[in-house]
Amino acid sequence: MSENISKKYQGFSKSIDKNGKYTTEKYIGTKDQCETFAEDYTIGDISDYGTLRSVKIEQDDGIFWIVTLEWSTEKDDDRK
Repeated sequence: MSENISKKYQGFSKSIDKNGKYTTEKYIGTKDQCETFAEDYTIGDISDYGTLRSVKIEQDDGIFWIVTLEWSTEKDDDRK
């Protein structure tokens, strides 16, 4: 899937933070890029990182926007 992402969403800056059973992916781009990107994900999607628990879109301190995907390998995720 990451190959498709890199081709479809060129210009994105990507970071991954793994913390035990949780993985957070962040993509930074324009508002349109982030909204289009987020539409491709649904809570409950499965990836190499586990099950998608949340998708957030928020504005950075400038013109850029951030999409945050939070994944968990836990079946019942109690994290809030």
